[in-house]
Amino acid sequence: MLLTREFLLLSIDNESGRFVGVRSDEGASVVLLADLVREGYISIEDRRVQIQDDGPTGEWLLDGGLARVKTAKRNTIRSVLGHIAAEWTPLRMRLVEELVADGVLREDKCRNPFIFQNACWPTEDPSIEEETRSRLRRILIAHRTPSTDDLVLITAVRYCGLLEQFIPKNNIEAAVDRVRELTDGHPFYRALRTRREKNSAAFRRVMVVILSGMFGPIVYSLLVQCWHWFFP
Repeated sequence: MLLTREFLLLSIDNESGRFVGVRSDEGASVVLLADLVREGYISIEDRRVQIQDDGPTGEWLLDGGLARVKTAKRNTIRSVLGHIAAEWTPLRMRLVEELVADGVLREDKCRNPFIFQNACWPTEDPSIEEETRSRLRRILIAHRTPSTDDLVLITAVRYCGLLEQFIPKNNIEAAVDRVRELTDGHPFYRALRTRREKNSAAFRRVMVVILSGMFGPIVYSLLVQCWHWFFP
């Protein structure tokens, strides 16, 4: 199974069928890029993504990922990940539809806090996802040696806050330490963190300019100081 499918199943709550975690689009970009590397369509050298084979892959999900690699503005890992993440939603929904058709998920209607009904996708056949969960638990709790693919999946799980989806509460603290040990130096995790930090810094600059314009230059320095207190 492609890592992207495994990640999508981990990012959907089994019972409610709702997407959980944070920044799942960025996590998906990591695993989709890794799938393309594994299948030989791209390579990564010196933090740059190089296309090795731009022909049809025979797999619509890989075709979609490869198309987004081609149209990224730059071929740096950070730029390619950002481009895939920005266009992840249509791929995600098609993948959900495929998993429903395969009997892995089922489509349902769920109420949100505002009373409106939204589509949700509870698990229909838990066996496929349980294989992934069990494999990751063996790595993070029993300290089994991870494969290259497992490291990528764990990197995405960490970044998107999905550990609690499959790690028992009494093992969370030890699992977090293990995850940090495995992923702190991973190039994909560094690229995600760098992208997030740069986006946050740009957002802070914009907000300071807006607020200083609203309240006048007299309080500009106070706004800057307060911003750094609350958003270090």
